[in-house]
Amino acid sequence: MCKLDSAASDSYIRQEDYHILKNLVPYQGQAVTFPDDDKIKPSHQGILLLHKKISQRAKTSTVLPKLKSSSLVSVGKICDDNVHVIFDKNTVYVIPFNKNISTIVNDSKPLLTGNRNRYDNLYDIEREDETIQNNFQTPASHLGLYCVQQRKKLNKNNDCSLKTQ
Repeated sequence: MCKLDSAASDSYIRQEDYHILKNLVPYQGQAVTFPDDDKIKPSHQGILLLHKKISQRAKTSTVLPKLKSSSLVSVGKICDDNVHVIFDKNTVYVIPFNKNISTIVNDSKPLLTGNRNRYDNLYDIEREDETIQNNFQTPASHLGLYCVQQRKKLNKNNDCSLKTQ
């Protein structure tokens, strides 16, 4: 899972998440300075698996070995691909550019979507290769907590299902 970050000048991947990149190559770029003036030198670059209509330039991401918080995808780089990024209270949508705003909202299929994480107030986006069902296995002892975090509830088979209101 990556965070869509409007303050990130580029897309940065934590060392422990490097496996989410393809075409990984060593990279000796400029150090990145964080708000606390900490500087982190990159080690590798690769391509993040996002929607095929998003350019390789926008998907190119840098591995920062000492990045601890989360892997970050730059909103600015995504917007440079001539798309609309629409945020609401709970969801973010990355939609192909269209001059007619009503067409955007009514007819466009999102290239990316994400949900606001209540713990850090950032928007979590899923990569093209990532689905909870196929790539995430919650320990049985944590399933109830996971369901609550995902706004789901346990059903009689001990699986998460959508909450019915």
